[in-house]
Amino acid sequence: MTTSDSQTNTSPCLIVGIGVDPDDSAPLQAFFSTLPTECGLAFVLVTQWTGKDQTALIETIKTCTTLPVQEVRDNQTVAVNRVYFAPPTTQLVFREGVLQAKTEKEPATDLLFQSLAKEQGEDAIGILLGRYESDAGLKAIADVGGMTMALDSLGAQSDSSLNEGLMSGFIDHLLPPEDMPRELLSYARHLNALTVSGYRDSQSAQIAQHLDTICELLLDTTQTDFKHYKTSTLIRRIQHRLDVLQVNQVNRYVEKLRNDTKERRTLFKKLLVGVTAFFRDEESLLCWRNKLSPVC
Repeated sequence: MTTSDSQTNTSPCLIVGIGVDPDDSAPLQAFFSTLPTECGLAFVLVTQWTGKDQTALIETIKTCTTLPVQEVRDNQTVAVNRVYFAPPTTQLVFREGVLQAKTEKEPATDLLFQSLAKEQGEDAIGILLGRYESDAGLKAIADVGGMTMALDSLGAQSDSSLNEGLMSGFIDHLLPPEDMPRELLSYARHLNALTVSGYRDSQSAQIAQHLDTICELLLDTTQTDFKHYKTSTLIRRIQHRLDVLQVNQVNRYVEKLRNDTKERRTLFKKLLVGVTAFFRDEESLLCWRNKLSPVC
């Protein structure tokens, strides 16, 4: 990923899904006012309630950013340094490398975030800039190791659902909107450095070497033994935590775990997001229940 205008519309890039409240443009304005033009990211906006008139919202965005802001055409290729929004009364999904306009019954943010999780995996990024109807989309991104943010304002601080999301591990950052771009760009640079250096694979191997130690530290603090959980899942979730903290060296993170009880508890919650994902998969859970029914 680069931040150059010379990138073509077909260049792969980090896509940031943003769920916004059409009745409150202030967080979106604060977000884009502090975002550099040469950010090297693509932004896809969906409103929480499809069918609301978003004309004023889009015009507000155009006044606070020099990034091109455009309505999505069906099968829209995504380019860096652009902002995309859905046509009226439609929702957006990212599928097979393009944005598609759909008319579905699911909440718009869930639909977009779940599609980003499926297509982008650990590169998926979801941001909530307002109230939300469901947390399924954020959880989907968290399940695959993507990064999530939600609005922290005077209203959000009293929003029990947001605080619950932070406490249960599927929200990585609860921030004021003006602070989000700095954290987002730093995270993107970190991922890019890992990719360019080829360090990602060796980092996974290092986590595997320290896994017993990490599990012992978690056991001491939480009385939960992760040693029998799926190794690949544990490695992926620990690696995600390193990404969020933007730590490259695994031994540095292990040292942090030794000295920081709060971080051990945070990692514990992050690991539970991954290992309990099965129980939020209705199809898998129904299949499991049907197999057990004759026995019970």
